[in-house]
Amino acid sequence: MKGQEWSTKQVERLVKLVDKGYSIPNVAAAMGLSYAAVSGKMNKLGLHIQSTDPVSREVQKEQDAKAKRETKDLVAEVRRLRELVDVQSKLAAVPLPKIKRVELGSNLREATAVALLSDLHVEEKVLAGDTPIGNVYNLDIAERRLGRAFSGIEWLVNHHRAAWKIRNLVLWFGGDMMSGQIHEENLETSDGTPIETLLWLYPRLLSGVNQLLTGLDLASLHLICSFGNHGRDTKTCRFAKGAGHSYEWGMYQRLAQDLKGDSRVKVLADPSEHQYAQVYDWDLHFHHGHRINYGGGVGGIMIPINKAVAQWDKVRHCDFHHFGHFHQYFDHGNVVGNGSGIGYNSYAMGIKASPEPPQQAFYLLDSKRAKCCSSPIWVQE
Repeated sequence: MKGQEWSTKQVERLVKLVDKGYSIPNVAAAMGLSYAAVSGKMNKLGLHIQSTDPVSREVQKEQDAKAKRETKDLVAEVRRLRELVDVQSKLAAVPLPKIKRVELGSNLREATAVALLSDLHVEEKVLAGDTPIGNVYNLDIAERRLGRAFSGIEWLVNHHRAAWKIRNLVLWFGGDMMSGQIHEENLETSDGTPIETLLWLYPRLLSGVNQLLTGLDLASLHLICSFGNHGRDTKTCRFAKGAGHSYEWGMYQRLAQDLKGDSRVKVLADPSEHQYAQVYDWDLHFHHGHRINYGGGVGGIMIPINKAVAQWDKVRHCDFHHFGHFHQYFDHGNVVGNGSGIGYNSYAMGIKASPEPPQQAFYLLDSKRAKCCSSPIWVQE
């Protein structure tokens, strides 16, 4: 039958003979076909010879019953896991409470610190010869730079406490903490698989948050989490279900679960690509930045950023917008761009990005005068 189609009658006869318990050689002989033709068609149709031996039939019954029980158990487990994920994601999807002004009658200057942490790409290796800059990056350096970022936040808050009463911290985990393996090149430059990277990264992020809670004696820490475009398991970024395919978003759910016991901490890690917070009289917007289309024009990244901000402000107007993704630190008043932890690499040079040291962003929100004291957090040794 090679190269020939089976007729409906032939298929019906094949099914009847199999149901009667005919062996494949007997079916082939009865139908005048080859063993290979009959076997191949049975595989395509999912047909199996039912033994006429009573003992064999009983064994088959037990095996079928066991398979049904296991399938039922697996379905129940999937449902349980889905319910667990749903509960955890709801925990991190509750809108953050507004940070309110406390010093109403005193002469104390009150402020909230805002710190950005994104684009670490912890498992990506950068060799000294990759660019003329000579930047080097690996897991050991990533760990030191991550530590310097948290220590830098702590130092800046304590430094500004000489002039302000700072009780609250808004901390943004802005995505691309990992590079993932979305490009073939990532397989060559990566120090680990996505899961291995998460197992390395998670405890260090959790430790950093606890460091800030302990070292700064905060009244509240609002942890805002946006997933990036790198740590995903799909070829392209998905609009509606991007969170469900993001390793980072899964990690954020775990963070929310592990930090829920501390009443000072509020975590926002909803499945949207955009997160919002209210501090005093101002609305803050956070987005990794990968939906901003920049093709390397001579006007720089601020032209597409301003266009994107204008459109997103139509949905919900915000006073301050925060982005990562471009590995460029800047503060243009209502827009803050975060730097990176990985620093300048061959990709940055390939897209003709301006070289800059690895750095993150920090500023204060004065309760009466808005944004001030904008500063980079230098993470390179």
